[in-house]
Amino acid sequence: MIRRKHIEWTSLLVLPNTRTLSAVAMVGLETCKKLIMKKMTLGIAFISLCLYSCSDPNKDKSDFLYQAHITEVEDSIACSDLIDSVSYIKLETNDRCRIGEVNQLLVANKKLYVISNGIHCFDLQGHHLFSINQRGHAKNEYVEIRNVNIIDDKLFLYDNKLAKVLIFNSNSGIYIDCMLLPCEMVAAYGLKEQIIIDRGSIPQEMLKGDGRFILCPQTDVHDTSKGYFSEDEHRFVIEGTTSTCSRGIIYSSYLNCMAWKLTDNGCEGYLKLDVPSDMKLPESVINRAINDRRLPDDTDGYIYGLSNIAESDDFITGRLSYAKNFAYFIYDKRSGNTRCYSNVSEKELWQFAPISFQYGDKESLFNIYSSDEILLIRNIFGTGTPPSDRNLHNYEIYCSEEESDNPVVARFYLKHF
Repeated sequence: MIRRKHIEWTSLLVLPNTRTLSAVAMVGLETCKKLIMKKMTLGIAFISLCLYSCSDPNKDKSDFLYQAHITEVEDSIACSDLIDSVSYIKLETNDRCRIGEVNQLLVANKKLYVISNGIHCFDLQGHHLFSINQRGHAKNEYVEIRNVNIIDDKLFLYDNKLAKVLIFNSNSGIYIDCMLLPCEMVAAYGLKEQIIIDRGSIPQEMLKGDGRFILCPQTDVHDTSKGYFSEDEHRFVIEGTTSTCSRGIIYSSYLNCMAWKLTDNGCEGYLKLDVPSDMKLPESVINRAINDRRLPDDTDGYIYGLSNIAESDDFITGRLSYAKNFAYFIYDKRSGNTRCYSNVSEKELWQFAPISFQYGDKESLFNIYSSDEILLIRNIFGTGTPPSDRNLHNYEIYCSEEESDNPVVARFYLKHF
């Protein structure tokens, strides 16, 4: 879910713009799909990766909290099969808050945090509360935002240009503290008492401790005695395999379809996707990809590429690569059932049908749509007949969006299945 620029010292797989891909799926029409595909980043830099387990000797390496069984990939499913209801939140537009391209959406403390040209906070009604956009080299300023995460009442911003983590009060935007890191990292995330450093392929001599992810106390970022995923192949970076949640971060194995959650308690096996044997990426293909350090080209018909994980209290969602395209899954924690699909259709032309999701709170999952995306779809499909039910408010928001407006957030309540 985090948009990252290229990093000179490590290989990257630059996957398509996940915000654009998940943003607008209308009526399952191929025309719309082609338009969205045009907006996707085409370049793919070479890289490869596969994750097997946390390098924690005290953990059972086969122990995962959730086992999601995928038996098939449905070509298309109806939005009404997935979504119980949706509410659109129009973000207030004012001179203090002009949002450009959205890099990240977070939801915490009953607030929406949009990371763009700064961090802009809104309440769940879309009212602008505050912005964090102090650029510079002072202790409370940043040059570039690499990633943001929120734990309780603290907002952690990692500036990779200055190699530091800034801490703000997530309810007011007031600056709290700053921590300098030994060198530039792929990313850094705050926890209650610790910092997670994503070192990627940074040589060990530049940062003590083994592993792709290093945990250190917030009081001493040089105390890097605990690390996870020590094998060399884990130190490459694939966009979307690291995502934030309310407790910590989720790290997924791109080729092996497993995910772990890193928290103050350590590294926990979180999710494992079980797929039919004839759809599972052969181990020989995985090994060749690792050895050649490039994605395999003989993956048609196989399920792999786990990324972009989001979760609520009741659901886990994510994206997969399948048949030279993308597939998406929803895992119902309550029933243990999983649905996997390539497209979602919506009978109302103006309604957004979510292919995937960007972030979740306890009750729901969220996406964000920029004004240019809304105008594009509106110009192609029109607005249709105004609904007479509870969607009328959503329809009015959709029809009133103008080119200069801030984005619209969609909050989806999923159905159990």
